[in-house]
Amino acid sequence: MIITIPSVLPETIADQIVADLNSLEWRAGETDDAEYAALVKRNLELKEQDNPIVAQYGKLVLEAILTNAELRGKALPHKAKIPQFNKYTDGGFYERHGDSAFMGKPEIRTDLAVTVFLNDPDEYVGGELTLEYPSGEVRQIKPKKGTLVCYPSDVLHHVTPVTDGARYAAITWIQSIIRAPHQRNLLASVIALSNRIKATDGVNETYAELVCIQNNLLKMWAEF
Repeated sequence: MIITIPSVLPETIADQIVADLNSLEWRAGETDDAEYAALVKRNLELKEQDNPIVAQYGKLVLEAILTNAELRGKALPHKAKIPQFNKYTDGGFYERHGDSAFMGKPEIRTDLAVTVFLNDPDEYVGGELTLEYPSGEVRQIKPKKGTLVCYPSDVLHHVTPVTDGARYAAITWIQSIIRAPHQRNLLASVIALSNRIKATDGVNETYAELVCIQNNLLKMWAEF
């Protein structure tokens, strides 16, 4: 499942984040394995510990993510890492990879990856977020600024080289209350259906039954 939600951040906020962060000193992107990073990763990063304004904007983006009703209904988040910010320019790229199983301090399990795009696609050439599914399906994503994209972190993915301009994004990871993707997707479908019935027909008997099913599935599957 790919969750795409436009306007999670207002464009003016995205513009302000980019402007303020560009006044700071970006550093080379890293991973836990420096040798591996040198081979597959060439981008710039800012993390919360680098500067108070980075931490401030990280918390702002995280709040926008975790309070979004659509994301909550589909991802069922329990915990999330404070976002970090990435910049790709001058041929910067990130080769195909799968994300680490655990990240952050304290650590969270990385069930889902989240990218919030901070500038528009016509501002840079390349920079597509590319997902490669075991079925052979390949998805390339390059949306408008302020758009959130959430996808399973176990999918191989990469960012194509940015050959002109600069690509800015906030990235983070979510630990869902539902570990198994098929269970999470099923529960998200039940939640979406109950919400549609409530919107069209009000709180009727069918809605009540669906909410009961939803809660029973949560009791069976949820992890805290």
